Amino acid sequence: MLDLSSLEVESQEDGDQTRTTMARIRTAMAVLRTLQSLRRSHLSEMRTGIGIITIALSILTILITTSNLYSIPDVFLLLSALITIDAILVVFGSHLVIKALKEIRRIERREKAIDFGLDDISTVFRMLFKKH
Repeated sequence: MLDLSSLEVESQEDGDQTRTTMARIRTAMAVLRTLQSLRRSHLSEMRTGIGIITIALSILTILITTSNLYSIPDVFLLLSALITIDAILVVFGSHLVIKALKEIRRIERREKAIDFGLDDISTVFRMLFKKH
């Protein structure tokens, strides 16, 4: 668990403690926003990988659909090169998707590890909304 207590400064007054607590909450929120930004980047990477796989499979589908129009022994060299490129695209797209999923899981674990200190938040709200 990411403990934000290291950011706490020795304080003697309620005002200082409130400011310190607010600083800890702001820091935790900034870390959370950064992690959310990283998650969006990895989701975009995963979407790119899925697109690459889709293109490769579409090319293969077109080859299978039009296979009645050509003789395979006549165009074997061209077909083998095209199928090899398709396989490389599928492997590359799969790599992007798997890598993005791993990173998203890692980010989720980091988000769960952020300690907002719910006691601190309730203290801040009590101090902010206390009746004078």
